[in-house]
Amino acid sequence: MLHLAASKGEPASEDGAALVRASHDTLVWMAAMSRSHVTVTMGRFRERGLVDCARRTSLTVHVAALREHLAALPDRRRDGP
Repeated sequence: MLHLAASKGEPASEDGAALVRASHDTLVWMAAMSRSHVTVTMGRFRERGLVDCARRTSLTVHVAALREHLAALPDRRRDGP
């Protein structure tokens, strides 16, 4: 999502959010996941305030919130499985 926002996104607001025009099928292809898995994952991202998405609208990626979320995840390379 961060790569997509950086490479294809347009500024959406003053807070650094990025507006991305990508279809559901594009997200499926880029993430190498099933449509249903992308739908569930995007719903979870939306619940956490990381993205805003709805049918037939552009995807808004809240870049700062997504970076903060990723930074809070355990480093599996360091911590192990």
